[in-house]
Amino acid sequence: MKSKGLSIIVVLWLVCASTSWGAQGFATQRLNQMAASLTDVPFHQLSQGVHHGYVYNHHPLTIRVNQWNEVEHIGYQLFDALTVQVQPAVVCDFVERYLLELDLGTQMDRKTRMGIDKVVVERGSLDHIQDLRPEDRLEVTKAEMLRYRFAWFRDEECLLSLVFNMDYQLISGCNAIELEHNYLRDVKRIHGLDVPLDEIVIEDSDDEYAIVDGGNYLSESIRADRYYRRDAMSEWQSVCNGDKPYWSAANIMLSPLMLGDFQLDCKLDMYGYRDQGFEMDLHQWVAQTLAEGCKLFFGIKSRTPETIKGTLLCPNFSGGYCHTMSVEIPVESFDKGEGTVKGRLYVYVPLHNIDSSYFE
Repeated sequence: MKSKGLSIIVVLWLVCASTSWGAQGFATQRLNQMAASLTDVPFHQLSQGVHHGYVYNHHPLTIRVNQWNEVEHIGYQLFDALTVQVQPAVVCDFVERYLLELDLGTQMDRKTRMGIDKVVVERGSLDHIQDLRPEDRLEVTKAEMLRYRFAWFRDEECLLSLVFNMDYQLISGCNAIELEHNYLRDVKRIHGLDVPLDEIVIEDSDDEYAIVDGGNYLSESIRADRYYRRDAMSEWQSVCNGDKPYWSAANIMLSPLMLGDFQLDCKLDMYGYRDQGFEMDLHQWVAQTLAEGCKLFFGIKSRTPETIKGTLLCPNFSGGYCHTMSVEIPVESFDKGEGTVKGRLYVYVPLHNIDSSYFE
């Protein structure tokens, strides 16, 4: 009996150990496929964090395991920490992953793949992939909503200049269906996310109200303005009351630190005329979307005595996409300081597909 009990304890310990210490899966199907070709890397043994101790074709790799024990990045080690801080991390990940993928395929696969992906070698040669190092001089240029150019130089020689479109399906390595699936997976994980401090600067004024100009997107009526009122202690507070319904609606949708308890009841519109719902704290969703690198802009569409309808636009100018959400906000929630916002969300809409006619 003791031996049987000990065996059960050992098995349970092994299960817990493997769950806690090793990668349990991959964040995307593409990474799973790549891992099958990297047989020298023990992915199931990798702990959370960044790993540089492995090579492919004599070139160091970067492998990253996230807090959910999923491998979320595999690629060549091409960038130092400063570059990743300055440039969009998801784009740096793409370049590291894509150049490794090219080496994992045959020469014929490489030419065909790059033609389909519209990835172009502008200068230099792919033969230099193995020579690229984080210490090489890197120049990154970006044409807004169009394309990126990554160029590596050594002693003024351009080793490789790679040009690719700002296409999030290409950059993420996922098609539209997988992107929607991954969005639902990730949005349900963010409960308890630390909300960033609101860095709104209000100029000193004796006025009762203050409007902080956040600019507009596509239209003067689609704005990121925030609205404040002095309280009894002369402190600025976000406006949320029935006397200022339009201001209150904008504050609720744009601020991760609004006072009150507002929930989001959302339907994600998905490929194939399907939808799937999720519910969460609205401020958490706003904080997650900002942390993703999106900017938020809100416009009013219509109002009845009971409801304000509007559109929230969340462009990501580095990733080349925009989340769009149509919302209905109960007017009574402004004075109550709580309520449920109903939304219908479209994710990863290419920026070049959105212009002013999108709202007509």
